[in-house]
Amino acid sequence: ATSPIAASSTDRAANMRAAQQAVRLDETQPVTTVQFRLVDGSRITGRFNHTHTVADLQQYVSRAEPSYQLQQFSLLAGYPGAELADPSASLAQANLLNSTVLQRLK
Repeated sequence: ATSPIAASSTDRAANMRAAQQAVRLDETQPVTTVQFRLVDGSRITGRFNHTHTVADLQQYVSRAEPSYQLQQFSLLAGYPGAELADPSASLAQANLLNSTVLQRLK
């Protein structure tokens, strides 16, 4: 079941907690923080293992901000923003450890 779209900051906080829980972070493995700059100008931050993938980042954004569940978007990193095209690449392989990722609607 999908959660309703956040209508308040309380709902947004609940969505963020649910998104982080869905990541299934393994605290015994190396952990990194990724900041997301969303299309609407807001920023969210998540914690991930180095072995999580680009696809995990996309799922995190969709869970944290349910308004993006029905919209196709890509994630970009670096300057100028290069699309993260390989969903199976680990965060370490994609050079995304302690990084900022930009969201762009397709």
